[in-house]
Amino acid sequence: MHPDDELRQVELACEIGQRWWNQGLMTEATKRVIEFFFQEVGMNRIYAWHAGENPASGKMQEKAGMKWEGTLRQGCKCNNGIFDKVMYAILAEDFFREKI
Repeated sequence: MHPDDELRQVELACEIGQRWWNQGLMTEATKRVIEFFFQEVGMNRIYAWHAGENPASGKMQEKAGMKWEGTLRQGCKCNNGIFDKVMYAILAEDFFREKI
């Protein structure tokens, strides 16, 4: 989502049905999407966020290699109200360093 050619960055958004939670599916899919954007598209930065009320999404982003960047207090609106927006990102240099 929201590709930015000038900064060579893109936002990654993830959703999966509850039936498939805690099976590692989203982590593996996210890793492959990150790999695609760095190796095939040539992006420099991939970022994602989750509502503070959903820390499992943050754990998934970390398992996929993303790093916590900060929290925007009351920065997102979801179905259940307004929540903190917890930001994660990975840079191409981080990705390729880990591949070595």
